[in-house]
Amino acid sequence: MRKWFGTLAASVLLGAGVASSVAMAASRPVVPTRAEILSVMRSYHEAGVPDETYQPSWKTVTRSDSKGTVNTAVVGMRWPTADGMGQLVFFFDGKRFVGVNSTHEVYAVTKIHARAGGGFAVTYANYKPSDPMVDPTLPPYTVDYQVGLHGVTASRPLVQTVLDRQTAQREILGLPGRAEILRMARQYREVGTPGETLQPEFNTWVTAPGPAPVLSAVIASRWPTADGYGQVILFFRGTQFLGLNSLDEATSIHKLSPDGPHAFQATFANYTPTDALVDPTLPPVTVTYHITGNRIIPSRSLPSGVTNKLVLRHDAAQPIAP
Repeated sequence: MRKWFGTLAASVLLGAGVASSVAMAASRPVVPTRAEILSVMRSYHEAGVPDETYQPSWKTVTRSDSKGTVNTAVVGMRWPTADGMGQLVFFFDGKRFVGVNSTHEVYAVTKIHARAGGGFAVTYANYKPSDPMVDPTLPPYTVDYQVGLHGVTASRPLVQTVLDRQTAQREILGLPGRAEILRMARQYREVGTPGETLQPEFNTWVTAPGPAPVLSAVIASRWPTADGYGQVILFFRGTQFLGLNSLDEATSIHKLSPDGPHAFQATFANYTPTDALVDPTLPPVTVTYHITGNRIIPSRSLPSGVTNKLVLRHDAAQPIAP
């Protein structure tokens, strides 16, 4: 089986609002701005309480490595709030939002720091049922998080004693909701394997700034899958689905990012016929997808080393249940 392994190395720790004094080999690290962080947090709200969203606490940590990987973790607290309790951790890869630590709020993050071997360690306040909010008496609970290309992975699940029993959901105005993205993805099947369809990576929204309606793109992987390989990109204009980047599955999409208000750039892993899935040896291939009207126009076709030789077909008449 082909399996993705993230590469994270030595870290640089940056406090909130403090400029880095570390000299970077190339250019200054690309990190989300205050406005970009706020925009992501405000796209989340408490389930059932649309007026309660999230506000950056500016408890922020950024780590970078010699390969140019820059990850940021920001603690967001429920807003409006009287006590600062009810928090999530938001993770970014460069400027791209990757995901949250959990859709379940925790009472409070007491500490967050970059791990020397990569990723972040997040420590949570841990309460007995009888504890007041100002005095958690259980030992602090720490979880390690790795920020990957397509999501966030945790070293262990959160325990009930750190959770405040509230959940968060994401809803971005002017863009398709989770159910609509899933419905569009599930209309595609592999040729010859009708039981295999697509599963979107919901926390990988990439939006291009510009006048409404905004353009967006999301990566979807073959489903069911044991290794996460076999990927395509779904494009939307506002809430309208435009189509896929290709009916030919790519083995792995390394990166997806906006390229101005009308285009996206995608970088694909590129393999020789004898390469292992974890070790593509050909140079990565970057394709720019221009959106003109309702048309998706690629700058080039996908070479054979990018595709996994599996082809999708559209079959809206036979939806597969989520």
